[in-house]
Amino acid sequence: ASLQHSESQPATDTVLQRDLQTESAVSALAVTEDATKRAVVPRAGEPKTEGTPQLIQQQPVTTAQLPKAAQSQKATPTAGVQVERTVISAAQRASALQQQALNATQAGQLQRALQLWQQLQQLTPDDALVYLAQARLWLQLGQPSTAEQVLQQALQQQVAHADIQLLLAQQAASRAQWQQVDTLLPPKFALAEQPDYYGLKATALQQLGQPQAALHWFSQLIIQQPQQPRWWLGAAITYDAQAQRQQAHLHYRQALQWGANLSAASRDYIQQRLAATE
Repeated sequence: ASLQHSESQPATDTVLQRDLQTESAVSALAVTEDATKRAVVPRAGEPKTEGTPQLIQQQPVTTAQLPKAAQSQKATPTAGVQVERTVISAAQRASALQQQALNATQAGQLQRALQLWQQLQQLTPDDALVYLAQARLWLQLGQPSTAEQVLQQALQQQVAHADIQLLLAQQAASRAQWQQVDTLLPPKFALAEQPDYYGLKATALQQLGQPQAALHWFSQLIIQQPQQPRWWLGAAITYDAQAQRQQAHLHYRQALQWGANLSAASRDYIQQRLAATE
């Protein structure tokens, strides 16, 4: 029995050692699992450990949460840029319409050009060019009354331009409405820049029986344009009507000298009056 006990002792010790190792392993596993649970799910009031992964949800920052200074800095430049773009856009549209209208006129597309000028008139009602362009196109189309209506619109808009006044006066002169011609041509523009304007005014005054006023403007025009036969002829006719033969003869001669471009009828008339005033 003693031998048997001594022989079985090592085997028993080995079994015990194995059991102890197994329990130690199980205990270690249990401790590890418990520690893991405590690490992942912290207890109430216990701070999270540094090693614990966390998902952070970022909330969007609204404009109301920004400081007032930041809000104003964010909004003000946008409003300023928007206003500037609107102004540039209107100017660019007007420029584009004008170019299209000029191109259509050059291409002989007169109705298309009129439509474009009318659109431009809505954008720039104070621009004399849009009225003059339309009036000249209507005259080309043989509709002088419509041309006058457009020019009258310019006067209603208080658009002051010598060419607008002159075109209206020329239409009145074609109907021999000399008083209206004189009224439409007030002396408020520079004579050196508008000789035709004052030439027509002088003719109207001559027709209205105001020779001295007519001679005033003819004389001023001769000073400005001494090689223009029309002014010499206008003055000659005025002197002739007053029976001032010497002055009439002198001015007829000057008109003939510079009158290479006068019509044949005008040259024949001058020749006749030269002979009559000798």
